[in-house]
Amino acid sequence: LHTLRYQSILVLSDQDDDGLHIRGLIFNLFHVLWPSLLSIPGFMKYMKTPLVMASDGTEFFDVASANEYQQTHPRTKFKYYKGLGGWTTKDMKRMVASIDKYVVSMTGDPAVLSHAFGESTQWRKDMARRPRTAWAVASNTHESFDAFAEEQLSHYFIASNVRSISDEIDGLTPTRRKIVYYLLRQMASKSHGAVKVSQLAAQIANKLHYHHGEASMVHTIIGLAGDYVGKSIPLLMDNGQFGTRRLGGKDAAAPRYIFTEGRPVLPFLFRKEDLDILTKLVDEGEEIEPERFIPTVPYLLVGWPSGIGAGFASSILPRNVLDVIDCCLGERTVDSLVPSFPRFQGTVVRDERRGGRWATHGVHECQENLLVVTELPIGMWTQKFKTVLLTRELTFTEHHTEHTVHFRIHHEHPEQLATELPLTTYFNDQWVVNRDGAIVTTSIEEVFERHRAARVQTIQRRKDHDLERLHHAMEEKEAWLAFLEAEMAGVFPLNATVAQCQTICAEHGLRPQLLNRAIARADKTPRRMEQLRASITALKEDHATLSATTPDALWRAELHELRAFWTKKRRRFNDGDGTREERCP
Repeated sequence: LHTLRYQSILVLSDQDDDGLHIRGLIFNLFHVLWPSLLSIPGFMKYMKTPLVMASDGTEFFDVASANEYQQTHPRTKFKYYKGLGGWTTKDMKRMVASIDKYVVSMTGDPAVLSHAFGESTQWRKDMARRPRTAWAVASNTHESFDAFAEEQLSHYFIASNVRSISDEIDGLTPTRRKIVYYLLRQMASKSHGAVKVSQLAAQIANKLHYHHGEASMVHTIIGLAGDYVGKSIPLLMDNGQFGTRRLGGKDAAAPRYIFTEGRPVLPFLFRKEDLDILTKLVDEGEEIEPERFIPTVPYLLVGWPSGIGAGFASSILPRNVLDVIDCCLGERTVDSLVPSFPRFQGTVVRDERRGGRWATHGVHECQENLLVVTELPIGMWTQKFKTVLLTRELTFTEHHTEHTVHFRIHHEHPEQLATELPLTTYFNDQWVVNRDGAIVTTSIEEVFERHRAARVQTIQRRKDHDLERLHHAMEEKEAWLAFLEAEMAGVFPLNATVAQCQTICAEHGLRPQLLNRAIARADKTPRRMEQLRASITALKEDHATLSATTPDALWRAELHELRAFWTKKRRRFNDGDGTREERCP
């Protein structure tokens, strides 16, 4: 150690989940390249910096502790420090002045790092399966590598899976859920309109407390709007160049040039009527997006959720929306569902010779000295296929459109060439989902079963909420009608005092609060009174109808609405009558 130009390493990284990961990566770098240095107690150190600061000077090194403190100090203001760059020079000088309070020295055997970052995923899976709790911040100046890996690093693994693996019920990750909620809320208030992707990302990050880089938000928005063969259902409009099948979306224009908004299908999949009864998350004392949506159909089965977390990977191939609706209605069996890709002209079959993997086959035709390829398999982008042809020095011409592929390849033996080119791709359904923060393996049958239970329960809550709202509206209108009738009958003398009017209200069962409500001359006309009575009658009929309708019947009505919308849009697209904004796979 005395031969080195330094006596220790001090790691400064962000205090959030990603910062914990960076800290661990640096530890592992030294463990792999210079393992003897980590055997020296205290050689490796890190500086813990407050993640949240309260206006009263209290420091918090994790969000959970700050949220707990905020419940007992509601008037205190809090500031979230995403990264070290958010600290002012004054703040840093203050911490450096008492640096011993923030520096933690690493001790013990660093062998656990081999499990945390090794090729085997079992250790990471075991850590990621643990319940998600607030991680223990080192409370003293020393911490073992084992404690760091099991407390802090495992917290990153859990957070990484939550960000990457879609929820079992709504099929969304937290970032996608923020986008869907923000756009649904805009559509519900009828204040939506096309906005630049860069601006939308900034608005969502600000309103819903997105604590990661806006580049990630932009990437997710573009992905949700991409509409080309090989993609799932787009939830957002693609007003501009959002990528094509040529490069699999990597040819999208810069976010400052392209516009987007929610597609018309969005409120059919994620009902706006549910927004008031969904449980919302709270961040920095403000309500943000729901814990999860309960979509009309299992979006997990139509949105092609895929992600790679810590020790786990998920990829559930999309099924046809109409087929999924039929399964929800009991008109089709679950085991009959096969993957379906919008506008894909090839075939999808299960290949038992490859362990039951799904094979997607492109479309080709062999002619004399000519191989004509008019569809590529899923995941084989046009440019990638072209590169294969160029590498083999084949002669070919291209006749593509925005959505279709057309290669004409000249070759003496087109049949043999077809077997050598990548005209088939293979996929597996990886039924890995996020279930209440825990990563579990599920099945298509279980997805339908759990979604149905959640959807019916949500509709029951919404029904109770709507019945209460209708009942309240009826009481308000009936009270106003009774008050107007009493006024027109001369119950209130013109020279009566407020106290006398209140006594009269009590004698006639009227609401005294209505004495402060202004009565327009038009309110006392026979026509207006009749309109008020008709409104009360309509509310009673709505209340009676809703009360007599079961949650299952309400859900079936939603499914039929989605089916009608989807069938209509698909017909318009197939007939060539729809505009770019109206197209539907």
